[in-house]
Amino acid sequence: IRGQKIIVAGYGHCGRNVANLFRKIGANVTVLARSKGARQKARADGHDATEFSYGPEECYGAGIVVNTVPEKVITEPMLRAMGTRTKIVDLASMPGGVDKDSASRYGITVLHALGLPARYSVGTGGKAFASAIQRCLAKER
Repeated sequence: IRGQKIIVAGYGHCGRNVANLFRKIGANVTVLARSKGARQKARADGHDATEFSYGPEECYGAGIVVNTVPEKVITEPMLRAMGTRTKIVDLASMPGGVDKDSASRYGITVLHALGLPARYSVGTGGKAFASAIQRCLAKER
């Protein structure tokens, strides 16, 4: 993960914690957020941040994409820009935010952990998320 390009979609409580976790272990984090205030907070926390309209350009070369937005924001143009090595973790509440059909068409692995943070306390949810990432990466080896 160190040095990899990581995209975090959404910068609410969950997105912020995920982005900060990845930054602490040396990833290059870009936050996609709808509100100007969220993008400003992300930049203040040391991340790159942009609007979803720039998603396709930002997703190019991403190693991991983490979605926390509970509506379809990881769209076909973004998925087309990703490579088959990109792993997506969808943490949003139901129905999730990834265009699953397009991800499948492009051969992109999506780990559906819908609502994971809400099912656990913040600390336990973080451990469950880290475990999920490790399992996903282990499948690749």
